[in-house]
Amino acid sequence: VVSLEPTSAITVSAWIKRGMTLGTIQVIAAKGRFASASNAQYMIHFNASNFIEFSLGDGVNPSSKVTSTSTLTSTSQWYFIV
Repeated sequence: VVSLEPTSAITVSAWIKRGMTLGTIQVIAAKGRFASASNAQYMIHFNASNFIEFSLGDGVNPSSKVTSTSTLTSTSQWYFIV
């Protein structure tokens, strides 16, 4: 059974390809309300500055966020992220 509510440490990885619009928030995967990273339970997305972010929260308040160290701006290349 696959669960999107892990009770211990997990690793998230994905093959991703950018949409045609750079400089906008593009959600890759999320659980909970994801109108913004601050109210999702977890979310991996491109932020408006073209960095990958992984955010954790309780659905109301953010608890932590990790941001990539480089931007991903090619709209024709596939990337593997972990």
